[in-house]
Formats: sequence, structure tokens, C-alpha cells
Amino acid sequence: MTILISTLKDEERIGLKKRKKRRKEGGGGGEEEEEEEEEEEAEEEEEEEEEEEEEEEEEEEEEEEEEEEEEEEEEEEEEEEEEEEEEEEEEEEEEEEEEEEEEEEEEEEEEAANTTMGLGS
Repeated sequence: MTILISTLKDEERIGLKKRKKRRKEGGGGGEEEEEEEEEEEAEEEEEEEEEEEEEEEEEEEEEEEEEEEEEEEEEEEEEEEEEEEEEEEEEEEEEEEEEEEEEEEEEEEEEAANTTMGLGS
């Protein structure tokens, strides 16, 4: 879009320069022509300023979009880290439960062995 606008502006400038050259070659043009030239130049400057403003706005929008994307990526990374931490905690809890179960089984086996020994004596 910007390229099209720039191309049109370039063509307008070229046309303006050609008209100025023709007027100079054609002889002492009148006040009306000078006023028209001044108006055209003023319009051209205004259009250039508008074009620059549009380009700046587009750049700002692009920067904002990039910032938003970065924020989203950071949030996703944080969520992934939290999920990993939760998974690690769950694994640790499961390991602790398994260790407790193993200890209980060992105690029960010892008690059973002691009871069996006690009966056999």
C-alpha cells in the first residue's frame, strides 16, 4: 500500500516539475499560474506529511503487534514452566507415596516375620 502511495506521489512530483518547466519555457506566466503552483506545492507538502504520518502509524502498529506477540510468548513460556513444576511436584508426591507404601509393607512383613517366629518358639 505504501509503495503505491509513494509511486503516485512521485508521479505527481514529476508532473509538477514538468508543468513548471513548461511554464518557464513558455514565457513569463501570470499570477494565476504562480498561485496554482504555490497551491500545488502546498498540497504536495501536505500530502507528503500525511504520507509520513501514515508510515509512522503503520510502524507503531507493527511495533505494538510485535510487543503483543512477545508478551503472548512470555505468557506461554510461563504457563509451560508452571505446568512442568506441577508435574514435577506430582511426581515427587507419587514417589513419596510409593516410599511410604514400601515402608508400610516392610513393617508389615517384619511384624509378620516376628509373629511367625514368636509362634514357632
